[in-house]
Amino acid sequence: MKKYIVFLFSFLFIFMAIQIGSGIVLTWLYTPDPAKLWSEAAQAPAEVQFVGPKFGMLFISAVLALVISLLIMKLFRRFSRPHLG
Repeated sequence: MKKYIVFLFSFLFIFMAIQIGSGIVLTWLYTPDPAKLWSEAAQAPAEVQFVGPKFGMLFISAVLALVISLLIMKLFRRFSRPHLG
C-alpha cells in the first residue's frame, strides 16, 4: 500500500511541476507585438471564446510524469529493501 501512495504523490507532484514549468517557460518566451494587436483590435469579436487545453501537450506531460514516477518507484524499491549480511 505504501508504494502506491508514493507513486500517486510522486506522479501528481511531477505532473503539476511539469505543467507549471511549461507555463512559466511559455510565458517567458512570449513576445507581444503591439502593432499587430492594434491592427487586429478593430476585427476582434465582441465575445470572448475560451479554448480548452491542448490534448497533445497534456498527454505528453502525463506520460513524462508517469515515466519519472516509475523511475522514482524503482529507486524507492531498491533503497527500501533490507540488506542481508
